[in-house]
Amino acid sequence: MLCFAYDLEEYSLKRGLYLNLEDTLPCRIDTRQEELIDSIKNLDYKNSAIESMKFHEKFSPYAGNASKVVVDEIVARLEK
Repeated sequence: MLCFAYDLEEYSLKRGLYLNLEDTLPCRIDTRQEELIDSIKNLDYKNSAIESMKFHEKFSPYAGNASKVVVDEIVARLEK
């Protein structure tokens, strides 16, 4: 996972954030292109994949198949 938030300060002031990104994201927050390029060049892919999966499991475990999960649950309850 990479985070390129070139407008983080402006966005935070105008709209606010409901999470502290520094405490929540499993990666550093790059605000300049040079930082992002450095993150890409020096990424520990194996560790990044592990941390990204943990993030996904916590914040979006049903992403990509939410409708299927809901329908399967409804069908399962109707069959009881």
